[in-house]
Amino acid sequence: MSKLPEKLPAEEDANWTYHQPTEGILSLLPSSWVPYVELTRFHKPVGIVVIYLPYLLGALFGATIQSTPTSPSTTILAASNLLAASVVLRSAGCTWNDVVDYKFDQQVARCRLRPVARGAVSPRNGTVFFLVQMGLWLAALRFIHPHSLYAAAPVVPLVLCYPYAKRVTDYPQLVLGITLAWGIFPGSVVTGIDLTRIWRDNALVAIGLWSLFVAYVTWTLVYDTIYAFQDIQDDVTSGVRSMAIIWRHKAKTLLALLAFVQIAALCATGWSVDAGLGFIMQQQNGTHTKPRCRILIIGGGLAGLATAIAVMLAGHEAIIFERMPELKEIGAGIQCPPNATILFKRWGILEEIQEQAIEPQERIMRSYRGTTVLTQRTGPLIKDAYGVPYLLVHRAALHKALVQKAQRLGVGINLGCDIANTDFDFSGCQIRLANGDVFEGDLIVGADGERSITREKLLGYHDPLHSSGDLIFRVRVPGKALAQHCDFAVFAKPGLTNYWMGPDSHAVSYMMKQDDWLNVVVTVPQDAAEPVTYGVQKAEIADLVAKLDHWDPEFIKLLGLAQGCAKWTLLQSTENQTWIHPDRTFLLIGDSAHAMPPYL
Repeated sequence: MSKLPEKLPAEEDANWTYHQPTEGILSLLPSSWVPYVELTRFHKPVGIVVIYLPYLLGALFGATIQSTPTSPSTTILAASNLLAASVVLRSAGCTWNDVVDYKFDQQVARCRLRPVARGAVSPRNGTVFFLVQMGLWLAALRFIHPHSLYAAAPVVPLVLCYPYAKRVTDYPQLVLGITLAWGIFPGSVVTGIDLTRIWRDNALVAIGLWSLFVAYVTWTLVYDTIYAFQDIQDDVTSGVRSMAIIWRHKAKTLLALLAFVQIAALCATGWSVDAGLGFIMQQQNGTHTKPRCRILIIGGGLAGLATAIAVMLAGHEAIIFERMPELKEIGAGIQCPPNATILFKRWGILEEIQEQAIEPQERIMRSYRGTTVLTQRTGPLIKDAYGVPYLLVHRAALHKALVQKAQRLGVGINLGCDIANTDFDFSGCQIRLANGDVFEGDLIVGADGERSITREKLLGYHDPLHSSGDLIFRVRVPGKALAQHCDFAVFAKPGLTNYWMGPDSHAVSYMMKQDDWLNVVVTVPQDAAEPVTYGVQKAEIADLVAKLDHWDPEFIKLLGLAQGCAKWTLLQSTENQTWIHPDRTFLLIGDSAHAMPPYL
């Protein structure tokens, strides 16, 4: 085997003489800038691909495995930001590699004219330049997504260690593969994956993500081992270690094995997200076997809108038919437990709703006589257990967020529909509106509330709601009024929920974020002589107080500060034998299916 000379050829040898660039981007720069740009390899952009690809794969994986896939605009923005960060990281890695390896580079024909090796940049200046670039990269990640910075933290020591790997191990390509492939994790964080909870929330998704990581590592081993063969003679002479050297007599066997592992890892990734082991073939021939269904939804309330959003995000079509001339929600506060907020997170609207909501941090259970029974810190417990908060939000704010999300997704919304005079053909999965318009679909969903017309269409007879035996009073107390009474100031504390428990009755209070009002809801038995009310009716505080005999005088005094009071009968429907049509083309959801008291 021939060896390189121990010393560099004479400077007059044209093959080893550096010439200032006369074309390309480098020729346009001041001569003092050229060595630093050469360090970044910015003028050789092909290498950016191997840095950027894992970040892009992670982002796309995170965007597509969500039950509510990330919108294309959000994914494109994330991919663009990650590309910018990848350019900086690639530049920093090249700079550090040249600083550490400049003595080796002087002995390798392909590398000896690099800036540090030829003396154009000192190792010290190169190190400072590297630190600046790493700082920019970390700042870029922090800007893109706060958690992506933590996910990318292991990349820093890996980048620092890689140039030394060729001195201490025959497998420096493995260190490089791990360094590059780690970008999959911060990339996935940007589009919604929580790495701190992934194994608990969905182990299959975790398996898919790590399988993708293994696939990229093995791909790097394949191409970088092949790449190292061009320097094998120089590497042996200079003492550089690599897989190309140790496996040079069995290279084909090694590369075939690595390729097999890569394909197996990709198949595991596809299997973990229900793509199946045949997903690679399906991608190659361009087939798409998933059917696209049209879902007709009767009712544009919370249940109807949520259904439409889920349908659209699953890749189907949703059309809403609402009897009201405009979409709006009446009422006051609504409690959103984690099984709801986790959907908001997947749908990409949690932050929007949180801006209008209060996150309960503490609850106090009280006897109707005024004594405290239990105090519990709820906020941190719930968020730690489920990864999402428990929220209190005004119904109108929640409804608005759902409407806007549905509109962004392209849900068809028909307002002012005369549902009472609409013909339903369940067998043919068809509806004919009173104006004569006909719509056909694959499924009809009845989501028109407790006084549901679609429920009666399913049953085939009139099925009126009946009283549950309870009456609901809603009282609104201004925050300013609470502040003027020292004893009641505690009730204005954001995030505090109070409960009072009494004989056959109970009450709950919490602040509403939008208008600085304390919302107090009291449930009491309804007298047999009282008429059943369908809908909200104006009420007097005196009527409520009369039903709270022997209750804590301080609670009664709190009610006296109210500037508004309403009441309604808590209605419930007769339990149906089924919520689904025999032809399985129609179903009921929400209050249409099971209007009932919100307690056991």
